[in-house]
Amino acid sequence: ATLLLTIGSAIAQSPDQSVAQANHAVRLYQEACIKNFAIPARVSAWATSAVLVEIPSPHSGAFLNGRAGTVWGATNALGNFVVVSHLEGMCSVQARRANAEAAKIGYLQSLPAQIGGLTKTQVSESTRDTPTGPMYTLAHEIGGEKSPVIVTTVLSTSESEQAPMQAIFSIATRKK
Repeated sequence: ATLLLTIGSAIAQSPDQSVAQANHAVRLYQEACIKNFAIPARVSAWATSAVLVEIPSPHSGAFLNGRAGTVWGATNALGNFVVVSHLEGMCSVQARRANAEAAKIGYLQSLPAQIGGLTKTQVSESTRDTPTGPMYTLAHEIGGEKSPVIVTTVLSTSESEQAPMQAIFSIATRKK
């Protein structure tokens, strides 16, 4: 994972390139995580069909944070990306470089206001200091009275060149 994160990190980023990186991360998030409802078997099948490369242990551990799951590298000409699927039903896409505003716009557009009677509600928005600079986080819940689950989506971005990842898109489901 360290190698994946450092490849190309010294290359200067143009504004257009960082927007393209954010847009690509949003597409990965929609395809891998949202469409597959963060279900690990479905995310895995999608990663196989997309011909992503599984990142083996111990390198995958940097993305799993001690949880069981699988990590795939999705590096391409645009930059370094990973898809992370935790076995407890969380999926994330992480972009080494990404324009924060484009990431936020894409994240918000990827979440419809209503999904079959379920309603999207913003539950938090904050900025906190980290060792590499400010980290912005925006979270939503999607659910309804009759829904047996609550879906939580989160976007975290950093504009710092020192941040290990500049954009992280996540979705998780939990039973009520």
